[in-house]
Amino acid sequence: MEKNENYAFSGPDAGDGRLRHSGAGIASFVLALASAAMLLTFFLAAGIQAFRIAEQYIDPNSGIPTISQEELSRELLNALNGTVLLLPLALLATMIAIVTGIVALAAKNRRKGFGIAGLVISGMQVLFFLFGIMLNFAAA
Repeated sequence: MEKNENYAFSGPDAGDGRLRHSGAGIASFVLALASAAMLLTFFLAAGIQAFRIAEQYIDPNSGIPTISQEELSRELLNALNGTVLLLPLALLATMIAIVTGIVALAAKNRRKGFGIAGLVISGMQVLFFLFGIMLNFAAA
């Protein structure tokens, strides 16, 4: 007896018909969350450091600083030492998350959810960066 076996190749996700998650999408989502955590850590650490430094130089009765604004600015910048490296690192992670999110959206036969989530989070972070830069120029 002859067996009549027909084999058909329908792609790497053949079987139950469900699409697999995109590796680039997962990477985009994880990088976006990591950069958000870095930004949050930077601003919390900078705020705590600034409060501790400024507290030393403010007269408790009048609320007026006892040193000049330039000296206080110098003290605050010196206190940021290692935490200032988190800002460009977060920006780099955000840019990589955007690129991997776009790659995830371009992938065929893959789920797009993580790629979209990574792009949305990263896009909000880029808008946050731009808003911060605009505030900085407006204050100058």
